[in-house]
Amino acid sequence: MSEYEHTEHLLIQIDYLRTANRQLREYAEDAVAKIKRLEEAGDAMHWAFSHHDTGNESVANAWRKAKEAKP
Repeated sequence: MSEYEHTEHLLIQIDYLRTANRQLREYAEDAVAKIKRLEEAGDAMHWAFSHHDTGNESVANAWRKAKEAKP
């Protein structure tokens, strides 16, 4: 393989890695946004269960404990 071919091969690999990196960043941003929406929904359920006489206090407490335990 000539030096030119080797350089071309490396440039192709770099482009592939840049594309993969961009896609992973987009997936991570989407995952963070989804987690935020789920936490907001859980907080809303926690509030509803803890402020109304629904008999679901254990659900509200379970959400609080799960949220505290998240890494």
